[in-house]
Amino acid sequence: MTKVFKRICMCVLSLLMITTMVGCDTPKTDWSKLSDEEKIDKVLQSFERMKNGEIHIVGSMYADVIDPKEGENPVYKYETEFTGTFELRPDHVSGKYSFNGNVKDYYCDRMYSYEKNENDTQWTTSNYSIVEYNQPIGIHQDVILYFETIKDQLTLSEDSDTITVHYETDDIDFLYANDVQLIWSSLGSLGFSSNDKSGKLEIDLKMSKDNGMPVSVTITGVRDSDFYKNQKYVSEVTYSKVNSGIHVDIPSGIDNPIYQ
Repeated sequence: MTKVFKRICMCVLSLLMITTMVGCDTPKTDWSKLSDEEKIDKVLQSFERMKNGEIHIVGSMYADVIDPKEGENPVYKYETEFTGTFELRPDHVSGKYSFNGNVKDYYCDRMYSYEKNENDTQWTTSNYSIVEYNQPIGIHQDVILYFETIKDQLTLSEDSDTITVHYETDDIDFLYANDVQLIWSSLGSLGFSSNDKSGKLEIDLKMSKDNGMPVSVTITGVRDSDFYKNQKYVSEVTYSKVNSGIHVDIPSGIDNPIYQ
């Protein structure tokens, strides 16, 4: 399933590269004259064309533990937050990352992630490489490209200022095969299993009508398994200064980290 997901994305990417060469949207669009499909195209293209900007992510996990061991907390929960800047293609992300209030400096590219305590000078990294889908960029490009192939499964809502494209699925086998691509760039480590009793994922992509730029991504995942019940992960991602030319500098000391 994952190989099919990636193959579809590569085909769509080739088509979008041709499309995006035409140029950006004109400043003013008469949204009342566009069909729902055309509006969905506009939203997806705005995320596909995103190159750089500022990002803020707030994520939370909650689950009731089934049959907790003696002394074990019957509730599994955490809160994460990231505030930083990003560049895409090639990918670089830098900022402040916190897990349950513990704040660290963070930097990553497509291969490695690095972190250090705020007042330290020494960066640490992991012997594990290829962190492509763990980068805190909110939504991964492969997901946008996949959405291009299933536009008939997406729904649309709008107000005077924004348009939102909504995706949802309760296909456990698909979620099990693709949860990393779909979720982990939003700070979430929610993983589905083919043995889950139930599960569902919802993703909302919001775009500004005024300038045609991405505004936010909301990701919500729920599941019941043999280990957890009422498990719910929510991530709220907001973007600013998209495609404003922001550059992410590589922090000093990255070339000599401590491997853990």
